[in-house]
Amino acid sequence: MWSEGQKSDVLIFQKVYWQEMMACYPGIKILDLCDPDWLSGDLEIRKISKMVDAITCCSPGIYGFVKKISMAPVYLIPDRVDLDFAGGYKKEHIGKAKSVIWFGYSHNFRAVLPQIMPSLVRMGLDLVVVSNEDFIPIMDYGVRIDNRKFSWETAKYDLTFGDIIINPQPFQQEPRYKYKSINKTLIAWALGMPVADTLDDLKRFLDADERKKEVALRESELKEKWDIKISVEEFKKIIYEISDRRQKNSN
Repeated sequence: MWSEGQKSDVLIFQKVYWQEMMACYPGIKILDLCDPDWLSGDLEIRKISKMVDAITCCSPGIYGFVKKISMAPVYLIPDRVDLDFAGGYKKEHIGKAKSVIWFGYSHNFRAVLPQIMPSLVRMGLDLVVVSNEDFIPIMDYGVRIDNRKFSWETAKYDLTFGDIIINPQPFQQEPRYKYKSINKTLIAWALGMPVADTLDDLKRFLDADERKKEVALRESELKEKWDIKISVEEFKKIIYEISDRRQKNSN
């Protein structure tokens, strides 16, 4: 984390569009985009791309858009997860699923949770919502709802309090949705939780054996593709490429 007066060879700007610093900082500058902030007017991509050495993007959607208009080289470094953040804590799956968990920001649950409530009641499943606000629907269909405030200190316990993480998609995609990464899914997998994106997934994961098979499959995938250490190496490679490019241009 940057602090004033600290010396460095590289600065990576994430959720920070500090143009004065970009203009005066002599070292390597990378803009890391984890959200489509140009949609809210907080980011002028073309203008700021002239002030950095490279732009990295956390999802294929963001990468696909930014590379069309950026004046700087654009790279895809997908969201990954620290496999040690759970401290070895993993969900143990026993018996038929009794409850599902949804987690994320409240503006997202308003778009997706009401549409799945009838399915939950038909399958006899309770709902745990881990968010910045409580989910209090106009119609709960008799589904028992347990609201919990999201905190990284308690996340590994709250996100394993149920049996399945659900990640339903809105019927009509919002403009920002196509830019989302799979960070929520990766966090769930790292905790030993299966993720149901569809109703068919949810039905399959009602069975404990299916949940165990899914967890074992994703554990291998996490180590192979989604360990945050891979991102570290990718950032290093980009930094060395920029350094070489700067050196050639100065000769």
